[in-house]
Amino acid sequence: MKQRILPLTLAALGISLASSGALALDMSDYGPYVTGQYGVVSFDDSEFDEDDTAFKFAAGVDILPFLGIEAAYHELGDFETLGSSIEADGYSLAAVGRLPINDTFGIHAKIGQLYWQTEYDVAGFNGETEGNDLYYGVGATLAFNEYIDFILSYDRIKVDLNEDANFQDLDGDYDAEVNFASAGLRFSF
Repeated sequence: MKQRILPLTLAALGISLASSGALALDMSDYGPYVTGQYGVVSFDDSEFDEDDTAFKFAAGVDILPFLGIEAAYHELGDFETLGSSIEADGYSLAAVGRLPINDTFGIHAKIGQLYWQTEYDVAGFNGETEGNDLYYGVGATLAFNEYIDFILSYDRIKVDLNEDANFQDLDGDYDAEVNFASAGLRFSF
């Protein structure tokens, strides 16, 4: 008897959630979109332990009501410490999962790859370097109307500059966790 209660309970819960408005979407709830976001970026756990302003522009398409693909340009700020400086930006491609909570509010999570490049001047050495690292984030969306949403996001990238040949001869830890907290607008078509 107990073995049958759990599957029946799970089935009843699934039916009640599906019949509620929490998971109901129609075909107009997904399609192409663009976003613009502005916020604060920090380089933590490195020689450059400070904050700066940053922005991100993205274009994407929700291919299913709960899943989309997004390409973005990230301007990741300029950082200086003890005579050294670094400037970073990059492009990303990510899968975005969305979960609507009700008709106007939803949450999302994303995971993808960020292709970054930096210009640096560290201990008298200057140049450019590039790489790619895993990038992920979470956020929330509040719909103003059918076409415009307000977005809050938190993104994180773990960057390992020490693997780059240009940084191997330098003293110091140039690995970093790049954190980007932002707010912006999403325009759907």
